[in-house]
Amino acid sequence: MPFIARCPYCGQRSRVPESSEGSSGQCPRCGAFYTLVPEEEVPQSSAVVASAPPPEPEPPLAGVARVVLPGTFIQPSGPTTGGVARTGAARGAGVWLAGVGAVGLLLTSVAMLAASFPAVVRLVLPLSAVALLLGLAGLWWGVMLGQGKRSLLLPAIASVAAATLFSVASIWPALLGPTFEASRVRRIDPNAMQVVPLPNNRGLENASPDWVDASKAALRQGGTLVKIARVWIGPAAPAGKKAVGKKTDAGKEAHLFIRLQVFRPGGSDAPPAPSARPRLMDAAGSVYEFRAHIGAPAEKPAASGTRTPLGSEEVFAFAPPAAAVNSLRLEVPAERWAAAGFFHFTIPATMIEGGQR
Repeated sequence: MPFIARCPYCGQRSRVPESSEGSSGQCPRCGAFYTLVPEEEVPQSSAVVASAPPPEPEPPLAGVARVVLPGTFIQPSGPTTGGVARTGAARGAGVWLAGVGAVGLLLTSVAMLAASFPAVVRLVLPLSAVALLLGLAGLWWGVMLGQGKRSLLLPAIASVAAATLFSVASIWPALLGPTFEASRVRRIDPNAMQVVPLPNNRGLENASPDWVDASKAALRQGGTLVKIARVWIGPAAPAGKKAVGKKTDAGKEAHLFIRLQVFRPGGSDAPPAPSARPRLMDAAGSVYEFRAHIGAPAEKPAASGTRTPLGSEEVFAFAPPAAAVNSLRLEVPAERWAAAGFFHFTIPATMIEGGQR
């Protein structure tokens, strides 16, 4: 006949099969092992004895927990003073989740510190991203295991902290200090050719600088910006300007004139290199004869005596193209202005005027 045994450690009463009397059982409340004897014969000593095979399970009595032999664990039935016991697997999962959350918080803290040191400032985004992934993985695993809110607390805090840091670093870098903000500023290669959109032509900033449409954009290398201001076909050079190169017959022969506006930092007194001649060609590869470089006036001095940023003008004269040409290509060596490479422009037919204004 089953009897009631009491745990000498926590006082939990448990229903025990008669065949288990004198063997060792595990308390469902505190997990301790003790000798199973009727309640009125509980020994003062709690020495653990050798285990025996567990008996067949029997229905528990109301309000009394059931003790089983080592190797298994059964949740106590009825009300207990200590609540529901947790299995060893559940305890291990809770420890693992706490560790994941702690590592995520540590990585977030390291990422915040890295934002203040130039040598490691680039680790801010990778570390915060890893911390965010760890926190989210811990939350997902904890939910799958059915863990309580307490076990999910650290992974949740780590996820929120990492997500906040990642968002701030990506969208508002200034909030992480001047060191990190400076690291996010795009560094421009002074020798790289850049497209500068003309008014009403936004969206070309990232376009290729090779053969850019001269009606929509200018080109800049370092501090030198070159823009095609006007293209026309006419019999004479602009008034007041002196041609350098082949003599042009203003009265009989027409030329294609290309006027460039050149902006240089602070204005420069160095004249363009005459040997760096431009080339004009069409889409089919035909090259048009270069006839003259027409001298341009020096930059206008400002009231303070320094050069204005208005720049200067240069005009090139070429053999005129055929009337049916759809576009032309102008290649100007950047060497003319002490730069490197070439300024490549595509001149659409709509830019070419039929005569001088």
